[in-house]
Amino acid sequence: REAPARRSTPQREGMEPFRAQGLLAPYVRLWCVSNALRIASGTSAATALGDALAGQPTAVLLGLLTLLGLFPTSPPLLATTLIARAVSNLAKGAALGNSQTWGTLTDLSLLGALCETLALRGRWLPPLSAEEEAAIVRSCAPAVRVQLATVYAASALWKLNSSFAEPRRSCAAVFALQMLEHLPPAVTATPLPALMAAAAPALVLLVETAIPALLLAPCCWAGVSSALSFHLAIAACPPPNNIASFGATTVPRLFFWIPEEAAAALREAAGPRPLAAVAMAAAA
Repeated sequence: REAPARRSTPQREGMEPFRAQGLLAPYVRLWCVSNALRIASGTSAATALGDALAGQPTAVLLGLLTLLGLFPTSPPLLATTLIARAVSNLAKGAALGNSQTWGTLTDLSLLGALCETLALRGRWLPPLSAEEEAAIVRSCAPAVRVQLATVYAASALWKLNSSFAEPRRSCAAVFALQMLEHLPPAVTATPLPALMAAAAPALVLLVETAIPALLLAPCCWAGVSSALSFHLAIAACPPPNNIASFGATTVPRLFFWIPEEAAAALREAAGPRPLAAVAMAAAA
């Protein structure tokens, strides 16, 4: 006789490692990976950020991120890790990057939505159900969208100055010219470098102005695609001015524009093909 199939409970499924339920768990795992990448890049940086991280208990934070990646629907673990990450970011003081400020704002929005849902159900320890995950995403998504669009717009606003517009001083020209390392000498010996340096400030300003406008448009796909393309171009720049960490922090928050589609893609990547998920994390 066949043994009767064991009935699973929502609590057992919610705490089972590597099984994402609802909308929130895939984002939480993506968030854990992005923060681990950001910590790794900051720790290896010979800058004030590296010095700031040296005085923090990064091993504890990485441990929390690992546990949360295994159990993404645990409310106490999620709340503790969100708070710990916010505290670690704010403790960096002047070494805190702009994108990490953005990330802290959106993390606090997620924390607020989590606390609201837990207060309504009156229980803080049991894992989140699929319905509660969806409720949390729906609750914080509008705030995250406004926050991210606002800071993107502010980033463009601060570039409206004579120094950024001058190719000899602009960081946009530096990034553009660094891309020439990917091209053969036959191309770099042409007038292309001068043209790229001259056009880079205006092009970057145009893109960073368009992204928030497109993100707030009724159809958000153009905004999401523009932001992804922008961060991919920045990440493609070779060292020493590569700031892929900017995208590692910001891109995961685009989840809140297309949560259903993003959650489905993340579940597929981490499901029957775990090596694909590892490869994507390594590429990031």
